[in-house]
Amino acid sequence: MARASIIDRNPIVIPGIEVLLAVEVVFPGSGSERTDRVRKLKEYAALGIPQYWLAEFVPSPSVQIFALDMAAAAYRRVQTVGAGSVVEAKVEADTTITVRFDPQVLTEF
Repeated sequence: MARASIIDRNPIVIPGIEVLLAVEVVFPGSGSERTDRVRKLKEYAALGIPQYWLAEFVPSPSVQIFALDMAAAAYRRVQTVGAGSVVEAKVEADTTITVRFDPQVLTEF
């Protein structure tokens, strides 16, 4: 019931060139692991999305942060943060947005 209340029946489509941060959650056994780790990494870089994050739960909660290297049109991993540490990243938009959390909270929903 609660999940149904957060689903928008008329989603807004945002062009990839306007996205500043893409986050994918990798679920082992879902069949999308390779897509999230390889294909989307290339697709999002081609769209020019400045940051790409991979959130994983196995073997423990962690977030890999990738930054776009515009010259190479590819991402480079700049940080991997595990449970018990703090992810802190800035997203540059009209104003700077700071995202800060411990990956352990990803297991608390």
